[in-house]
Amino acid sequence: MFLLSIFGLFLIGCSPQIKTLANGKQLDTRLAGVWTGSEKDHQIDGLFKSWEMKRMDDGTYTINFKFTQGKMTDSTQEEGEWWTENGKYYEFHDYDGKTDVYSYTFLDPKRVKFKSEKIAIGMENSEYEFIDTKTGNAKKETASKKDGSSYENAIKIGSIPEEYQYVRANCTGCILKSQSLSVNKGRFYDIIMVTKPDGSTKSYYFDITSFYGKGF
Repeated sequence: MFLLSIFGLFLIGCSPQIKTLANGKQLDTRLAGVWTGSEKDHQIDGLFKSWEMKRMDDGTYTINFKFTQGKMTDSTQEEGEWWTENGKYYEFHDYDGKTDVYSYTFLDPKRVKFKSEKIAIGMENSEYEFIDTKTGNAKKETASKKDGSSYENAIKIGSIPEEYQYVRANCTGCILKSQSLSVNKGRFYDIIMVTKPDGSTKSYYFDITSFYGKGF
């Protein structure tokens, strides 16, 4: 009886738990949370890649990658949206507007195996598979933590007018000095420099990846 109870709990933990968002997309909420994983040689021969994925229960995600190849190391961050449909996992990337598609299988409540069906980047191995392990619950950063003071604290926007609205609301009496486009770790930024009433300057960083180059 005890073994049957344990088996029953396992089945409950591995059964789909669906949440429908306001936009109609569905989430298998078992995938929400903080997940880690790694792989070697799949993307590029000799490349070791590890990651920490934060999937929010509102359908957004942030993933931090670390790459090692020989003595070279690098890191990058991606953001986007995720959802599930008919047993498939969909991952939309803000930086290129493309969506990867995976089939997925829960090995247990804290481990899930993904197998690629459609991915944007080329791979050495056409059958790209990996396992994510859950390490905790994900908490979405509040907008107040993003003050536009650097790339790391850049403010995500959906249009250029939002940049000026933010600057006017947060820098009274400031005058536009310059505006420039910048690319950092695969993401696109508008950097607005203003002159403050006291003569000093201040720069605001805006993340425009979601719409840059898409005709907006």
